Amino acid sequence: RSQFLFSALGEESYTFRPDRKLEVQLNVSLFDNVQLPPPKELDITPTEEGDFLLTWKAGGGTNGSHWLDETLDYQVAYKREWEPWERSTMVFVSNVSCYLLSRGDLVPGSAYVAHVRSKPRLSGYYSEWSSAVNWTAQEGDEAQPKNLRCLFNSLDQLHCSW
Repeated sequence: RSQFLFSALGEESYTFRPDRKLEVQLNVSLFDNVQLPPPKELDITPTEEGDFLLTWKAGGGTNGSHWLDETLDYQVAYKREWEPWERSTMVFVSNVSCYLLSRGDLVPGSAYVAHVRSKPRLSGYYSEWSSAVNWTAQEGDEAQPKNLRCLFNSLDQLHCSW
């Protein structure tokens, strides 16, 4: 491997002439190397039951659709605004561009943020994450802690903080 340092300060011309003929043949399966644009138009709508419906559209395509729409897997990540993404809840969704966030899974009165990424079901790579959507969970019982979080180490300890 060779490394070259180029400067854009002056006007210079570079020509590369290898001392031998270079040939490379590579067979690439396009369907094994698909990376879609990120999902778009994320929206969050409260339901009558107090849940929240997260919806989106597949990224790319013409006329707002994509030829892979029916064969996409999605990864939904959501968290309270102050939490790091590493601690977000991840959900996997197939064939549909929506996810119902149950009020029982949300801390009442807390502000949340979510984003989505997609990939073809059989092969390919995940897209970049979509733009985020924000919402606030409906208020609950004032006596309930609003930031209770419990983590189990899968052996013998449950650590709760609030």
